[in-house]
Amino acid sequence: MDVLRLLRDCKANFDPSVYGATPALIAAIHGHVKVLQFLRDIKTNFEAPMKDDVTTAYAAVTYGHINVLRFLRFAKVNFDLPVVVTLI
Repeated sequence: MDVLRLLRDCKANFDPSVYGATPALIAAIHGHVKVLQFLRDIKTNFEAPMKDDVTTAYAAVTYGHINVLRFLRFAKVNFDLPVVVTLI
């Protein structure tokens, strides 16, 4: 969390990476609710999808992070966004 605060204070870019991954999506994949809380406080868009249309909520479901889903519901994230499912 200290690193995130430092990046925020230095005006770091929290926009999607060149691959389309957002900080919120990465936090959701790894189940980091405290990071998501921090990102919410700095007005991060939790509904911004990656280039392949994967959303933060979809990532939380895929990786089984119920605590992240509870937080996203509390944060009033729209779960009804279209998602493209890729079968492996």
